[in-house]
Amino acid sequence: MAVLAAGAYLLYPTAVPDDLALPSVDVQSVFGAHLVERAARYERFFYVDWLLAQIALLVTLWLYAKRGGVFARESSAGPIGTGMLLGMLGLAIAWLVNVPFALAAHWWQRRWDQNDLSYLDWLFEDWATLAAQFLSI
Repeated sequence: MAVLAAGAYLLYPTAVPDDLALPSVDVQSVFGAHLVERAARYERFFYVDWLLAQIALLVTLWLYAKRGGVFARESSAGPIGTGMLLGMLGLAIAWLVNVPFALAAHWWQRRWDQNDLSYLDWLFEDWATLAAQFLSI
């Protein structure tokens, strides 16, 4: 933490020169139109995947908010236990909703040879993240 504070202190007075002029780079001619189009197509999938995942998550959380009161009324864990139960249940539901979209992203990375992690390893890696989130609650 002290190193981070010292670095921030030393970097604070720095500034980008006002007369900085970056050269113009024609991406099409440097990398080729085909490669630029392939990169755009690769990245476009992640934008669409992310947008669909956010829509699904918002709809799911809206439904959970509408129906969450039923879980709270049926719980006999007391106010703190019920709050923890609802938080963990909400986290699990959000994770389950995201799994198909994360799987699609993993498939896309494997298809374009950007990732060589097997599907089973990917699933258990994601479970480890979920377990850490549950422990944080």
